[in-house]
This record gives sequence, C-alpha cells and structure tokens, in this order.
Amino acid sequence: MKKLITAAMSLVVLAAVIGGGFLVLGNSSAQAKDADPDIVVILRGAGVPVPTPGDVVGTCLETDLFDAHTNRLIGTGIDCLDFVEVSPDGMFSINRTTIFNMPEGRLVATGLTTVVPIFGGSSPDFTHVVGDVDDATDNIVSGTRRFQNATGNVRLSGIVNLSTFPDSIGFNCIFVIDLD
Repeated sequence: MKKLITAAMSLVVLAAVIGGGFLVLGNSSAQAKDADPDIVVILRGAGVPVPTPGDVVGTCLETDLFDAHTNRLIGTGIDCLDFVEVSPDGMFSINRTTIFNMPEGRLVATGLTTVVPIFGGSSPDFTHVVGDVDDATDNIVSGTRRFQNATGNVRLSGIVNLSTFPDSIGFNCIFVIDLD
C-alpha cells in the first residue's frame, strides 16, 4: 500500500508539474534547456529548525536543495511557514517564505500555499500534498549576486511529512523559479 500511495503522489506531483507548463523529466537536451529558462530545484530531505531570519514570520526549517535536471546537491533551502487557516477537514493554507541558497547567490520568494492531507490520512513517508495557490504573481522579494534585483515567480508543488512538525518536516518539493 505504501508503494501505491507513493506512486500515486508522484503522479499527482508530475501532473502538477506538467500542468504548470514545464516538464522536469526528460528535459535533458541542450535544446530543451535553452528553450526553458526556468530554474527547477527540489527541496528534499529532513528539514531541521533554524533561526527565523530578519523580518520573516513563522517557523523555519532548512534542508538540502537539488538541481532537478541533474539531481545534484546544489545548496540548501530554508522554508519558513506561517499557518494562516486550518479547516475541519485538515486542509489549510500557509504563508510561505522560501530562501534558496545556491552557488549563483541567494533568492528569497514568498507564496500562499495550500496543504491537503493525502487521501484523508497519511503514509509512513508523507502526510500532505502542497501547492501554491497563485502561480502568476511576481513573488520574488530579494536576491544576491546573480539574483540581485531579480523579478519573476517561484511556484511550488510537492509532498511533505508534517507528522513531526515543528521538530522537522520531510520535504520532497519541486520549485520552479521563472525569472523575468
């Protein structure tokens, strides 16, 4: 059953990714990369609490950041979560600030994210599906080096394990960074 749930969630995430106008899998040719200027990264692993930076509100957790095209570790990501609404069926919204620490510099983006329990329950690995509510908004708030004065949009689709929150969160989240 665990493999079935994991496979189903992978298909949900892949469908969300394809629906967002890009394809992570199979986008390895130079021509496809040139045609798609998006930066696609994966926040994956056990996020551990870190101090909340500057004027960010919420609980912040840091984990590994991977290049989705090569699956190579390229830095760290910090996800800061401020829970804003919880419904009786377990679905809720969060204001999210995500900090991407990459070799090219640091990029900070915000978003309103919906969090939904997997099939009304949980699996041993992941408990919730996550996705951004508004993917058309310019939500990049700051950057350094390559990302200095950057504008554009950062979108999220993925699955998380919230069973041990706030001590940790298991992340498997795809972020598409669409720079203007």
